[in-house]
Amino acid sequence: MRTSIAVPRPRRDPDSGLAGNTGSGDVGTAVPARERLYRRYATTHSGGADQELTDRLFERDIAPFMPDNRDAAILDVGCGQGTLVAALLRAGYRQARGVDASPEQVAAAHQAGVVQVEHASLDTALEAVPNRLDVVIAMDLLEHLTRDELLRTLDLIASALRPGGLLLARTPNGVSPFAGNYRYGDLTHEICLTPGSIRQALRVIGFTTADVHPCVPLVYGAASGARWLLWKGLSGCYKLALGIESGSPRGHVVTQNMLVVARTPVLVDEPAQHRSG
Repeated sequence: MRTSIAVPRPRRDPDSGLAGNTGSGDVGTAVPARERLYRRYATTHSGGADQELTDRLFERDIAPFMPDNRDAAILDVGCGQGTLVAALLRAGYRQARGVDASPEQVAAAHQAGVVQVEHASLDTALEAVPNRLDVVIAMDLLEHLTRDELLRTLDLIASALRPGGLLLARTPNGVSPFAGNYRYGDLTHEICLTPGSIRQALRVIGFTTADVHPCVPLVYGAASGARWLLWKGLSGCYKLALGIESGSPRGHVVTQNMLVVARTPVLVDEPAQHRSG
């Protein structure tokens, strides 16, 4: 039976939900918990979008990995109110667009002038573009999926990407000493991944590279700079403790969020390779 993964796009940062109360009336009814939580997610948890914060995070976390080709086909799955799509468009990526399963979020994106955001479920949007995308972005999305939904979504993303295509995903980091802050701070979260488990999932799907980067405090002033310095010192202590306990002194990511950078396999021209030998 075909499963429809229709998860609305709640975001902590950079893009949070649209404020708006769709009403209650759930008491005494058999409304599934996920549906009930997402129905009033904006008013009960996420709040409004922050374009300025998105722009800063785009420059630091997304732009360094983006292709030079400004005509690259880019899809932000679960894009919320489209602030990241707006940042991509301003950076010159003419083919950037987003999809979200929440009509409220899509309406807010259109109201903000981001008409490249469409209302669709994840599976519908990804199945419509087989082998056509250069980049798929999934910020603060994977944690809202069950284990089965996670693997299915990654399968769909891999199928939608061209050979050598790029997946950028941000998700809470289960290795962080404060992992519970994000894992249990939102009732819509279904899973908490670690650098090891997300690499495992990506390898099962067939991604050939899967790098994990820390999401350190963003620096945009004196106060945030001080936070960054303090975190750098404290994170060094956490990494040292983890290295001593595990016997692996390097490569630990201990921030609450982690950025995953993965690529699909590059096709090899077998005849050309044979001729060169």
